[in-house]
Amino acid sequence: MKLFLVSILVSVLFFSNKKKDKKVLFQNAIEIYNDSIWIAKTEVSNLEYLTFLNSQPKIEKVKYELADSLWNKVKINNKNYASYYSKHPAYANYPVVNVSKEQAISFCKWKTESLNKTLKENSILIKVKARLPNLSEWERGAYGDLPAYSKYPWKGVRMRREKGKNKGLFNCNFRNAKGQTISNKKKINIEEDVTTSVNSFFVNTIGLYNMSGNVSEMILNKPIAVGGNWSSLETEVSIKSSIPFLKPSPKVGFRYVIERID
Repeated sequence: MKLFLVSILVSVLFFSNKKKDKKVLFQNAIEIYNDSIWIAKTEVSNLEYLTFLNSQPKIEKVKYELADSLWNKVKINNKNYASYYSKHPAYANYPVVNVSKEQAISFCKWKTESLNKTLKENSILIKVKARLPNLSEWERGAYGDLPAYSKYPWKGVRMRREKGKNKGLFNCNFRNAKGQTISNKKKINIEEDVTTSVNSFFVNTIGLYNMSGNVSEMILNKPIAVGGNWSSLETEVSIKSSIPFLKPSPKVGFRYVIERID
């Protein structure tokens, strides 16, 4: 009987410690494959990318700098974006854009070092790797707990919430048929912001933000960006939506996955 009770206690403690590790280390990520792969809750923000940029030696910084001037090539009313978007505190929590796949991969390498340093400091003997998600991993995160035939990362096929206290509010950042950008939950705003903060609107069924709209997101193994963006119409922000991605664009950002590699 004593042996049985000890066995139960050990099992409970082991499970408790595993949950604690995930909470401390991956509080901005959600597990999508059992104890092996987590996906970031949000798109990488300007602040996160700037932190990476400032960690680099001066001689290396040049190749990681972002071209805010690319905002001049798209039709928007907010001209401040071309001068301030990537570094001004007002946009710190907005998604990083105008970033190449090579720059995103370099960010992920830096994130890998940061995560493993934290693991070591907490005496957790596992190793992880941060990287861009492949298409199946990204879609797994987007669908969440919804069936595979779902069109969007939320229940139903409408762009507005259909039930509850948030009924009538928009589900994501996109462009309506009149060419107006839906830039927040409650109204159409074409005079100020185009993108919106990385934790805006509503989480999907497993806790991820902006899997549709805001910015399209890079995929590791394909020259595409998925999920639609602030300039996409309603039909272009489904889970299966994609655009070609070959060079930096104001419409494209990224999120990372964390893969356990030990």
